[in-house]
Amino acid sequence: MRRAPEVLQWLCLTFAAAFAAAAQASPPLLNGDLGSWLDDRVAPELARTLSQHPMFKGETVRFASLRNGVPQTTSTELNEAIERRLTQRLLAASGVRLAVDRPGQACRVPPAVNYILGIEVSATGSRSASLNLAIIDVQESVWVSGISFQWQGRLSTAERLALASSVITANPGTAESPLPLADADQVARAIRQRLRCSLPRGLDGPVYVSTAEDVALSRISLALQGELLTSPLAALTSDRRSARWIMALGSQAAGAQLQEIHVSLQGTDGAGDQRIASVFVTGSNASHPVATVAPLSAASKAPLSPLLSPLTVQPAESLGVCDARKARNNSCVEVAFDLQRPAYLMVFTTQTLGIQDLSCESRLPRTDAGPRRFRLRVPPSQLPAATDRELSPEQHSRNPDAGLYVVATQDRAAARRMHDLLRRAPGACRSSGTHLRMEPWLAELRQATQKYAKVLEWAAIHLAHEPEGVVQL
Repeated sequence: MRRAPEVLQWLCLTFAAAFAAAAQASPPLLNGDLGSWLDDRVAPELARTLSQHPMFKGETVRFASLRNGVPQTTSTELNEAIERRLTQRLLAASGVRLAVDRPGQACRVPPAVNYILGIEVSATGSRSASLNLAIIDVQESVWVSGISFQWQGRLSTAERLALASSVITANPGTAESPLPLADADQVARAIRQRLRCSLPRGLDGPVYVSTAEDVALSRISLALQGELLTSPLAALTSDRRSARWIMALGSQAAGAQLQEIHVSLQGTDGAGDQRIASVFVTGSNASHPVATVAPLSAASKAPLSPLLSPLTVQPAESLGVCDARKARNNSCVEVAFDLQRPAYLMVFTTQTLGIQDLSCESRLPRTDAGPRRFRLRVPPSQLPAATDRELSPEQHSRNPDAGLYVVATQDRAAARRMHDLLRRAPGACRSSGTHLRMEPWLAELRQATQKYAKVLEWAAIHLAHEPEGVVQL
């Protein structure tokens, strides 16, 4: 089961992708003085230098965001926009070689480069900023003299917002960008990505994932088993005696408030123990206690069992929305769960068009306890028609192609508020009346989930249609 903040984060990602076309109607970045300066002054001169100067012959140049002249693992949306703009212009010149890969796009280590094109943008006022562009010689750790550009002026509203929006360029789970220890699902996904790199052909034979005594590691271990069940990497077994491999999780301190979660693999035939993956995390068990469902009565001493059982995914029969004759390129799954006690229940799915399959009735009846089954169609990934960078299959699979969300509560006020919000979501219940724009709607949803956090239960399944089939993210 996912907590409200985690599901809300997935909703934000889903709607960001679903309404990308609407976002294009907003004022574009770099359409003012800054963009003109990059096009007219910087790009032509930089292209001539990189393509004709003997120093850069055959050399690959990598972009980097700077702060006080030092490359950073975080950037801003404005820095990224400047990099994309210059990339488009520079690649039109013959002989210019740019490294455009990002961490996490491939299993291989990015090739080393001798030169970095640094971008440093700093606010100089409420509406103004300065931009410095320069090249760093990595081997000598010096600036390349004679190749630098400076701009200072007013930013547009869109550019100011982009400058204030941070972007993490380091691969999640590294020491530079650690993950929260309490988010077992996110840590497990990062471990699975690393296992796909260290075990490209998977493992031959059953694998037993041992459960650690540490509470946090135990949660991550269980989440990792869920990840591996939907991955072709390994065939899991719950019987240690029938396993050919034993996979175990451990941890060690890596600095102040920083831990390294490592995964080791050992053969049951006595083969040596080897470390095959590691992820850096922050936090501790003390600061992130295990969340429990708050009892409805303050006088109740024992916590109530959850309203929702874990969601399970299995192949669906070719019926109704899953009829292959109606959508041959789609794959279908059946999501099942149990409602443990009578409660107000809201179920909806998300795809590229936003929220779907939501009850648009104004009345929300109380639902009896019992099993529930929902068929969900997972369309193939819709890749952009044109991109500034070539993306790998691993990066595309990070965004879900479909998701199913379940919200349950026994609190009538919380149910009414959530049901009203979901009916007014962008793309849902189009005949029901006024609709909010995405940003204000997400803000209202965030406030509601925070207000009713103690009485709301969320569960979610996110699926991607990858070449090997439908996988759970």
